Amino acid sequence: MEYYPLKDEITGQYWKLKVDDEKLCLEENSKAESGPNPGIGDKDGSVWVLSVNNGFLTLTSATTQPVTYFRLHDPDNNVWRVIADHGVIGIEQTYEEESANIRIVYNNTEFDSATVTATSEASGFPVSNLQDQRRKKVWRSTSVSDQHISIDFGSGGICANCVVLINHNLTYEGKIGIIATDSPDYESSPKLYTWIWAWETTWGFGESGFGEHGFGGVPLPSEIDELFPGVIRIHYFPATSARYWRLYFEDDDNPDGYIEVGRLFLTRYFEPSYNFVWGWKFLPYDRTKVKYTRGGQPVTYVLEKRYKVNFKFEWIEKDEAWIYFIDIIRRFGIRKDIVIDMFPYDASVKGIFARLYGRFEEVPELIEGVAVDTVSLSFIESL
Repeated sequence: MEYYPLKDEITGQYWKLKVDDEKLCLEENSKAESGPNPGIGDKDGSVWVLSVNNGFLTLTSATTQPVTYFRLHDPDNNVWRVIADHGVIGIEQTYEEESANIRIVYNNTEFDSATVTATSEASGFPVSNLQDQRRKKVWRSTSVSDQHISIDFGSGGICANCVVLINHNLTYEGKIGIIATDSPDYESSPKLYTWIWAWETTWGFGESGFGEHGFGGVPLPSEIDELFPGVIRIHYFPATSARYWRLYFEDDDNPDGYIEVGRLFLTRYFEPSYNFVWGWKFLPYDRTKVKYTRGGQPVTYVLEKRYKVNFKFEWIEKDEAWIYFIDIIRRFGIRKDIVIDMFPYDASVKGIFARLYGRFEEVPELIEGVAVDTVSLSFIESL
């Protein structure tokens, strides 16, 4: 995005946080708009809240503030990430938004065999449902306060770089904490500790009408079931090896009165060196049936929609084809569900719809050579 809107905590002035001439700067904003004060991750592992006070950027120490991974585009369309380095605000150039190809999250066998416990379990909704392929078999807590899931991967631990939550009920005010450690108390000496929002900004500033959607461009509760049924939240992080992992949930105002998650992935993703080519197809599939009575009156049987995507690789590196693609085909094929993220870091409506949990409709052919070319794939969402 071009800028992030902030409001001065002292004067009430509205500002645009921008990048210009490789520097982070503030510019007066004629619009009365402001986003929540973002959490900024520090290279030393601490977290800060970024605010404006009397026209100056200020960092305030925080403990549970979610880290906001937002990126700013300068006038030359270079992409910059806002960071902190030992309490000093700054920026660093990144190419993630432009270089991330499709990502496939498929090997969840280590999580499925791990020991998983939860703060609470509602009757009939055990935490073991997180290890069940059927996304509608959910874990459900008995309240919304101080809920977490703990995972013990055993003595070998796991090396992971992504977490995927499928079919959750968290609202746009919900937060997810992630911690990884080798300490059995799940707290000491963390190797990874971060907080994220349950929902990312889906509509940027100026992309929708005044009063539409939730504050900060996230969907309202009334829009979630209609637009994003079975929603998928994916978070990528630096590869981290640890035995003990824990996911915290904060959503105290959730109207359901409980936290709910269907399938959970905690593993590594595969990203091919070459992306799928232009011409991919997104195919909504409405299974609703309409029948007519003898008198000619229509009777509608509403069934859940599902989605399908067709895409093609015109070139796959030989090593990737015969290691990763073969592994996906051999161990999972069309039998088990996996996750594809066609546009990583894109939280727009298109990006969210193009995150699918499902399986390939057929096993693709691989032709041996220096590389593998023209591999067409059809992927359909699981209900």
